Amino acid sequence: MKMRTFMTVATLVSVATAIRAAHADTAVKPIAVGVAPSAYSLENGTWAVAPELLGYGYLHLDGAVFARLGARLGSRGWFTPDMPTALNIHEREVSFAGDFGLVHQGNVVPSLSLQLGLAHRWFDVTAMDIDRTMSKFGRSEWLPMISLQAGLGLPLSKRLLVEPFMRFETLVSDTRLGLRWGIEATLAL
Repeated sequence: MKMRTFMTVATLVSVATAIRAAHADTAVKPIAVGVAPSAYSLENGTWAVAPELLGYGYLHLDGAVFARLGARLGSRGWFTPDMPTALNIHEREVSFAGDFGLVHQGNVVPSLSLQLGLAHRWFDVTAMDIDRTMSKFGRSEWLPMISLQAGLGLPLSKRLLVEPFMRFETLVSDTRLGLRWGIEATLAL
């Protein structure tokens, strides 16, 4: 239900900004910073949220085409559904990725990006009435990650770009990841 609400709001924002985009100044600024809240499906069919901070630099290539180079700092696992109280498994992750993409300047700004990075993931298990002082229930690991993202940016003003996106992502040795949907909001500096 939460994902349906998220997708409905994302669609309404996209339609409203598409109307506004026809009248916006679409000049690409050289540096932008922003946030990218997104949602992804868990194995049990529920949805979780994964916020990101991002920064971009733009290099003019040809005509209306720009290279978009950037960095992302993201997290995952902080906002997950509740589990039974007798046994809880907490899986959290912080990731850093480089972003290499192409954008086309216009009233609507399509983009295609490749992201390469590392994720630091840690696990912890809490259980009622179990002594964990000598156990190896928790651990942490570093995992290489790769993602491919397609977006459709909608300029709301000379400095603000809102970009609904879809991303396919994978971590080495973790087949659970897949599609993630979200909205980037960047502000040109």
